[in-house]
Amino acid sequence: MPRSLPVALAVVAGLAVLAGCSPTPNADPTPATPVCYPAGVEPRAELGDPVDCASPHGLELLARVPSTGLPALIDEVGEQELFDNPGSPAWARYFGELEGCAAATTRAFGLDAVAVDGVGGLVMRLRPAGDYAPTWAVPTLEQYRAGDTATRCFLQWFADGEPTEVTMPAGARLADFATGGFGGDRHACFVRSRAGADYRDVRCDEPHNGEYLFLFDGRAALGDAWVEGYPANGPREDYAELDAFCTRLLRAVTPEVLGRPGWRVWGDRVEADGPAGQSPHYCGMLSDRTVDTELLAG
Repeated sequence: MPRSLPVALAVVAGLAVLAGCSPTPNADPTPATPVCYPAGVEPRAELGDPVDCASPHGLELLARVPSTGLPALIDEVGEQELFDNPGSPAWARYFGELEGCAAATTRAFGLDAVAVDGVGGLVMRLRPAGDYAPTWAVPTLEQYRAGDTATRCFLQWFADGEPTEVTMPAGARLADFATGGFGGDRHACFVRSRAGADYRDVRCDEPHNGEYLFLFDGRAALGDAWVEGYPANGPREDYAELDAFCTRLLRAVTPEVLGRPGWRVWGDRVEADGPAGQSPHYCGMLSDRTVDTELLAG
């Protein structure tokens, strides 16, 4: 019985890497609270005036982190060649090894103190699944030469694969997202066919029989042996180790979902491989109820 997360969700739910230019030169290493900007603003130098994060916004600056691997990358590729080619594979490698932004994302969602089987949230790059993507931006060559060397860490909101604006519920913080504090329209749900071969992503306030809850690096959480021997098309019992881990993770973060009648824990590997040897996995819930084929075709 194959259990595979659609690649589309892998991008929307936070495994995408986008490169751009950084905002203003080095200031405080990390904002005390997220700094928000309107939708349609790309993570680049001229971000304009920030907006209140309680008002509609599409982009949040989470942190400024040292670009520790950038000098070596410049030595290897060359300044002009690297900065003139934002789509260079060298950038993908750089972002894949950039621990600071992954840590900033985990912290922003309040998951850095979570630990399962002795593996902390920062180590497993834990984050909630949803319609957002962590986005990283580096300085221009001119800024870099002038001493602006920090990489900026952003979170960008999406709807149907396109940048959009969100409004946090009154009194909510970004950390509330992981425990369902934003309502159904920002989280990640799906409709799964009876045979399990087809998935369709839907809003969580629409009829669905599956919910993606958390994304994490399976290699860090479960080890190399699990990743290398992953049962891609095995029977349900082959996933017992992953499902047991997901049960412990959900119990640590959102224990209330484990008591819902008719729902069971459902873990799987994301189809797309992660950077720098990571193996993206997710933990979620799947309902035992049958979904009409008309809903699948809708």
